[in-house]
Amino acid sequence: MLHQLLCGAIALVIGSTAIAPAQAQQRPNTQSAPSSRSTTPPDPNCPIKGNISQTTDGQSTGRRLYHLPGMRDYERTVIDLSRGERWFCSEAEAIAAGWTKAPR
Repeated sequence: MLHQLLCGAIALVIGSTAIAPAQAQQRPNTQSAPSSRSTTPPDPNCPIKGNISQTTDGQSTGRRLYHLPGMRDYERTVIDLSRGERWFCSEAEAIAAGWTKAPR
């Protein structure tokens, strides 16, 4: 519970300031794994995937969606930290950071 509250508070502070994606990756709950691309969270307490949608030809749409475990596209969604994608510890944290729940 305390961990989720702290993550939410951090998200509110970060969400209120303009930071570059590289700086956002330095947050404790976005520690990178050996590779910048992963389907497994580096922290099992932070399993929510925040990804940036792409068109079929790989161009970013800029749409920031979060995926919860159990959602239809969760397993196939790959998080690429180098693109500004990230992991969240709670839905509240994802929403506070400006991300929207994926439709499926």
